[in-house]
Amino acid sequence: MKLRRALLMALFISVFVWTSPAFCEFYKYDINTIARKAEARIKEIDKKIAEEKQKEEAQKEMEELRPMLEKAEALFNKGNYAEAKALYSKILETAKNPEVRKEARKAELKTKEAARKAKRKAKKEARKAKRKARKEKNNK
Repeated sequence: MKLRRALLMALFISVFVWTSPAFCEFYKYDINTIARKAEARIKEIDKKIAEEKQKEEAQKEMEELRPMLEKAEALFNKGNYAEAKALYSKILETAKNPEVRKEARKAELKTKEAARKAKRKAKKEARKAKRKARKEKNNK
């Protein structure tokens, strides 16, 4: 009987605490905080998506520059100056775009870094080959 009374009392207290106005206010505050964080993340995601889209467009324009230059050169060599001038103007306009410049710089740095890594790897392999040759020479 005492156990039953204790359990009922515990149940009553827990129900009272969970449904009290103070607890509901806390829960409401928590929901508002969560909602604000979600809104902030959504804005951040929208910004990142816009940046990625802008990067992709800049990369696309940058990739189109070389073929456009080759076509302009061919037109110039054929004597088709008006069309060549139009292409050169478009190339110049694209090259002045700060986003395209930024992507071109990134691509250049990436290429240089890849070349450095390849050079380091080749030197490392050459040193390894020399060591191996010396070892074989000393073993004979």
